[in-house]
Amino acid sequence: MMRTAVGLLACLGAGALATVFADPPPSAPPAPAASSAPVTPAQSAATPAASATEANAAAKSEAAAQVAEDAQEKHFLSEGYRLEMHHGEKMFCRREDTLGSRLGSKNYCSTAEQLTATERAAQRAMDRSTWQQNNPSGK
Repeated sequence: MMRTAVGLLACLGAGALATVFADPPPSAPPAPAASSAPVTPAQSAATPAASATEANAAAKSEAAAQVAEDAQEKHFLSEGYRLEMHHGEKMFCRREDTLGSRLGSKNYCSTAEQLTATERAAQRAMDRSTWQQNNPSGK
């Protein structure tokens, strides 16, 4: 039990250090969003400010989503994953050695969402374990 807790702490500490020492994502200027629907002259004259505001908000949210995705990719790449495309979907893959074998290893691939969920579950388990160690009576 203690070895598991120490191993889990070491993994989380290494992940935290990788995040701390990672380079910040480059800030890119937001690209103007072009709408695909044709605009009639009556529509453009009636709501020029509203459409400009909506386009600006859409561009900002798209740029924020891209920055978050880049930071997430950088995080997983720093943890030893490789970015691969499987059936048009981004997958993060890592080769891990098989226990008890000098020659065997297996390739594990997951999406960014799956890896994020795994990290959160590990963090919750670590928090729960720490809480139980600090509160042995359960109070």
